[in-house]
Amino acid sequence: MKRVLFVNGCIRGRAVSRSYRLAQSFLAPLKEDGCLVEEVDLGAVCPSYLQYENFAEREEKIASGALEDAMFDLARQFVSADVIVVAAPFWEYSFPAVVKAYIEQVSVCGLAFRYTPQGVQGLCKAKALVFCTTRGGFASGAEEWLEQGGRYLEAMCHMYGIEEMIMVAAEGLDIEGAPVEEILAKAQAEAEAKAHLLCQQMQ
Repeated sequence: MKRVLFVNGCIRGRAVSRSYRLAQSFLAPLKEDGCLVEEVDLGAVCPSYLQYENFAEREEKIASGALEDAMFDLARQFVSADVIVVAAPFWEYSFPAVVKAYIEQVSVCGLAFRYTPQGVQGLCKAKALVFCTTRGGFASGAEEWLEQGGRYLEAMCHMYGIEEMIMVAAEGLDIEGAPVEEILAKAQAEAEAKAHLLCQQMQ
């Protein structure tokens, strides 16, 4: 059974988050295909960003090989997933800070990656990382350079050894007069189609 890790960075909450809704459209075909979906709700977990005190403790544990420590629970969960789905809104041209804090927590040398004489080598099991996001404005076409969240995750995929990065976005949702439901429906259909394709690739 394939394991899917759903990283929920939709801090507005499930009831109102449009990014959460989009992610559920991607996850539905995976569930139908028999995948086991495990969710990490970043609003509940509240991963801390690294500071001097906890960074020093972490480095000591990594150096001693204590990678089974509870400090690395999120990282072990992350590296063992077959597919990772991250959902978060487009904020300040990226995503909420809690997502970055989570990435810091899972980026453990010896678990997610390691250094070799040839450079960094990814150790993650995932075939793909999927980023589901919604934008009030636009960050596509000529404005694509404004979208830094997806670019950051794509770079991290390179470090983690994850071959494929998939992004599904609904944008222009907060523009006055925008047909919000129509935009979301189109993005949800795209999410479902990409999920079905991923299921085929994993068979």
